[in-house]
Amino acid sequence: MPGRVLRIVTDPRAFRAALLGERPRLAVVHVPPGGAMDIDLLAAERHRRQSLRAVLVNGRGGVTERLDALRLGLDEAFGDDVDQAELLERLRILAESSRGGRSEHRLTIAEGMVLDLDGRQLMRDGGPIHLRPKEFGLLEALVRHRGRAFTRRQLLDLVWGRDHDGDERTVDVHVRWLRQKLEADPDRPLRLLTVRGVGYRLVPSDR
Repeated sequence: MPGRVLRIVTDPRAFRAALLGERPRLAVVHVPPGGAMDIDLLAAERHRRQSLRAVLVNGRGGVTERLDALRLGLDEAFGDDVDQAELLERLRILAESSRGGRSEHRLTIAEGMVLDLDGRQLMRDGGPIHLRPKEFGLLEALVRHRGRAFTRRQLLDLVWGRDHDGDERTVDVHVRWLRQKLEADPDRPLRLLTVRGVGYRLVPSDR
């Protein structure tokens, strides 16, 4: 890609340092030599930084791993048998999509209620409402995928990480806290809903 700096690292520590320290617009994990921890790190950074584009490339048989990566929030996932010209063009498109005004700094939840990504707080009728770090992460994940029903396990993986050793009741506790800040009547929620037998979802903002 002319005019762009391409850096290749093979050590997980170097990858982490480059991803967090250099803040690239596009990051690709190739498995191997990368692994599950690198994918989780990239997914977490993708959720924190909307301008980042995240891609997985793995063996042609790694379909489950690719689908899991997309569920975690990566933008693209390819088998390593993908046509190289197509791969480069897709990466170019992703890199271009991260430029200019495409980055979102506020996500609308409902009229008068937005999630401020820079300030990491909830704004309601112009005033800030403090969120604990995991409350913010949970709400951001739900807002970015509004309308989608997540299981508690999926939310734990997205927000707390796959190595989190807590149980799924952690999600229930944080949902209860969020409802106190989102809902007029937390006991009868209209925005952050329980999906029986599944988990939770946030209704679209135009409901």
